[in-house]
Amino acid sequence: MAVKVVYDATRGLVQENDTTGVGGFQIKDVSLTEGSEEKEAAAAGANAILTATGVSLVDVTVNNHQVQIPKGTVIGQQKTVIVKIKQNANAAHNLHILGVDSGDVAQVLVGDNVIGQGDVVVCVWSGAAWLVVNQTT
Repeated sequence: MAVKVVYDATRGLVQENDTTGVGGFQIKDVSLTEGSEEKEAAAAGANAILTATGVSLVDVTVNNHQVQIPKGTVIGQQKTVIVKIKQNANAAHNLHILGVDSGDVAQVLVGDNVIGQGDVVVCVWSGAAWLVVNQTT
């Protein structure tokens, strides 16, 4: 019979017999979040630095703004960037999203795209660079 470790808000960390025979680790009754932040994109050359984890809501007010994601710390780390506000919803604004690789070099992940409010970019850290795995733009 397998054993599983369970964490819940009332009992804490406990061991239980797992009748399915699978075992493992389970978390109950606890909200897990990587956090979120809101940041205004900076003019080209004056990057707004985002956190390397969680969700960033980015405000874009004029054309050719950019944000930068610092290098990740673990392989598989995810970063989500959401365009929260565009000052002029009818204007074509470019938002360049830069990712810093393990050699401390900023590379354009997403750029030269007309973006809209609510557009989302999801990046994953490969251990050497940020990779775009999905985007709605």
